[in-house]
This record gives sequence, C-alpha cells and structure tokens, in this order.
Amino acid sequence: MKSEWDDGDFEIHFLDVGQGDGTFIICPEGECILVDLGSKKNGDIAGSDAVTFLVDTLNDIQIKRGLSNPTIDLMVLTHGDGDHYNLIPQLLNSFDDDPLDVYLLAIGGPKSDYGDANSEIREFINTQDANDALVDLGDNVRDAANHPRYTYSTDLVQVYILSANYPQKNGGSKNAKSVVLMIVYQGRKIILTGDAEAPTEGEILLHYNAAFLQCDALKLGHHGSKNGTSANWLAALQPKMAFASSDMKWAHPYCEVIKRVSDTGNLWQAMFHWWLCGAGAGVTKNYYNHFSKCGVYSALAFQIQLNQEDMEDDEMEVNDMLIDQADEDPVNDPLPDGLVQGAHYTLFIYPKGPFQAKGDVEVAYAAGNMAGSSGRANAWPQAICDDAAATPAFRSFSDRPMRELVVFQ
Repeated sequence: MKSEWDDGDFEIHFLDVGQGDGTFIICPEGECILVDLGSKKNGDIAGSDAVTFLVDTLNDIQIKRGLSNPTIDLMVLTHGDGDHYNLIPQLLNSFDDDPLDVYLLAIGGPKSDYGDANSEIREFINTQDANDALVDLGDNVRDAANHPRYTYSTDLVQVYILSANYPQKNGGSKNAKSVVLMIVYQGRKIILTGDAEAPTEGEILLHYNAAFLQCDALKLGHHGSKNGTSANWLAALQPKMAFASSDMKWAHPYCEVIKRVSDTGNLWQAMFHWWLCGAGAGVTKNYYNHFSKCGVYSALAFQIQLNQEDMEDDEMEVNDMLIDQADEDPVNDPLPDGLVQGAHYTLFIYPKGPFQAKGDVEVAYAAGNMAGSSGRANAWPQAICDDAAATPAFRSFSDRPMRELVVFQ
C-alpha cells in the first residue's frame, strides 16, 4: 500500500501503528511532513506496515519531485515517549538505495528524553543538530496567530506551533511538553496534539481566541485518554472530525472521551464505518464496537467478540453484523475471538472553488478487507452520535456492563 499522491493533492494520513502515533502529511507540491512514528504494542505488525507505506510513498514522491533522495521536509517528534518515536530508526534503515533526507527536525523536550546516549534515535537527533537541521525549541513556545512558523507549497500550507515545552523544556511531564501543531490549508484547520492533556490545552486557550482555534479535524490528545480533550478545549475548537491513534493496551480511545466530543453536536456524520472505544483500567479493560456515521475515526477499528454472553440484544446485533462483514471464510478460516483490526485513515482536502470559503473534504479508510470513502463534500450534517444518528449499540457509556475479553495477540 502506498499513497497515490499526484501533483496538487493534499493528504493527511493517520497511520495505523498499533499502540502509538504517526501522522504523515503530503502537501500539494510534494513536501512531506511526518509527525511522530512509534509504537508500544503491535509495532512489529501495524508499525512495520506503516513504515513500509512511508518508504514506498516517499520513494514514489522522490521520483515525482525529481529529488536525488527521498525526503521529509519537516519531521516533528512531539515528545520523548517511545511510542511516538521508536519506529524512526526502522524508517531510516529501510531505504535500500538513496538514504532518507530530513531537512528539518523539531522535538518536544530535551535530547535526553529520547533514548539513551548511544541509542539510534539519539544518534539521529545529534546528527541533525550537527547539520544545523534541528530546531531548538525553548521553554513554553508558541507562534502568534496568523504568523505560521513554516509554510509549504508556495505558502498554501501553513504550520503553527500552538504549544511546545510547557511549562519548561527540562524536567516535568513529557506529555505536557508535547508539540501541538495546527495545519492550515484551503481554509481548513487540523490540530495534532501529541500526548498533550488538559493542562497544556488550558495554556493554549489562554493565548488564542476561539475563532483562531476552531478546527475541522482534531487528533485526540494522548490517544483519547480521559485526562485530555477537555470540555473547555472542545468548546473552543468545535472539531467536525476526531481522529485517535491507539491499540488495546490502555483502553484508548476512552468511550467517555468520545462521548464528550460527540456531545458537542459538531461532529460530521459523513459515512458508515467501524470504530472502537474502551473503558476500564488495569487487567479489566472493555471495548465496544460501533458501526455508524459518527465522525470518530479510530485506528482501533474493531474487535471480534464471539462471546456474547453478557451483551444486550442491540450490542449483539452490531457484533453479528461485524462478524458477517469481516469473516470472508467462516467455514475454513473462522475469525478468532478477540481478533483486533486497525484502520488507516486518509483525509483529503481540495482547492477552494468559486465562492467557497473552504476547500472540499474527503475521508477514506482501509481496515483489513474493508475500505470506504465519504465522497467529496464541503460539509455534512452535524449531530450527536446517539441512537438516532448511529446504531442502537451507541448507548450511554455510563451504564455499560464491564466484562473481560480475550485479546488476540
């Protein structure tokens, strides 16, 4: 699998890396931006697939741009948690002929947050520094509204740092230091949050007005952790689409967070797709399948749940539908209980037409043997993702029974 990017296209790929994060942006003139690439679970499967996708796509774009090497114009490692950077060495070592060029690297936190002194990731960061290709972000960094830090494709694509190294670069929480980015193209805004949680969100809200922060797509902070994506944050941003990167390790994205986003009533209802959310902690974590038009796009697409003993009728209906769609050969190759399927989402943004304030949007996904697209539109109906807008299984999360599920490794 690779991107079919052609000159003039703008694509954002929300990569399936397992329990980790990775977002890849291709600008209309072919400049490439990579924000994080790491995994703490299933990185050997999903993460390796993501690396292969990046290698194939970067090699293809190298040819189309007429470059001597595959190139990432801007790489951002939001903070020093391994599930946001530990696949970078694999990416760097995956180019057979021409090595990967990284024109500019920006990192949240100090170098010492990234591996030990002799690790491959530290060597890469030090090499970038020696080549004057490392951005030295200081304490509590932010860009002024309407003054982007970087621009690409003849200034059509703008990149803002909304926060970095809050409250300071050295010491303190790595999550709070996350580099939070806003990408702007054709009037559309996408906010990528790293592992930032409520304190960092609050700091951003102090320095920008809501009109500037209102966005079309939001990458949920800390994989959809309940400690982030606060009500105040959502009230200011009013996202139309919510993306989450996770696997079955910490119940991310949390159902209560998805409900918080849904309750704003701002989410677009663009296409039917499978998505999963979790509840619980420790050993007992529970995951709930959904099939709806709800504008939640989780890299954790679905889990096969054959044990329906504790399910209510409407939840069983949704799970039976999933098994029918996902099981291509139920007699000779039945799906194992607990099988987890990830999803790769792509957000396309098109140039504005006459009299349009914003470019059209399209969302596409691939999840195992399933794939789909919203089609191209300027907007979709907005609604709370409740019974009327989705399926009966999308009930109040507060009264869901807890049960243990076998997770297929």
